Amino acid sequence: MRCALLGTAVVNALSLNLPISKHRLRTWAGLTATEFESRYREALSVGPEIKDLNQILLLDDVCTEGSTLRTAAQRIREANPGCQIIAATAGQMIVKAVVRDKASLVA
Repeated sequence: MRCALLGTAVVNALSLNLPISKHRLRTWAGLTATEFESRYREALSVGPEIKDLNQILLLDDVCTEGSTLRTAAQRIREANPGCQIIAATAGQMIVKAVVRDKASLVA
């Protein structure tokens, strides 16, 4: 498959081996970010085509804390240590716990 806008190949090389819900694990089960990343890492599979790539544009729908992007990048680096990874998201969630000046969010 090719991306007409970027003029490059699209490779769906990452997949989950089992359903995993960040919201359920973090909110309902009370897992920390590190605990979630460990579970996500176990569920994330990297396809063999990763080994042949020099550059990867890693896309995620929304980034809240970076857990899924961080874990995906780690798994890609395990399969292809020399690959250049660029991460992008369609949206950025704001987590109040990481905002230094919370009053500026309401301004």
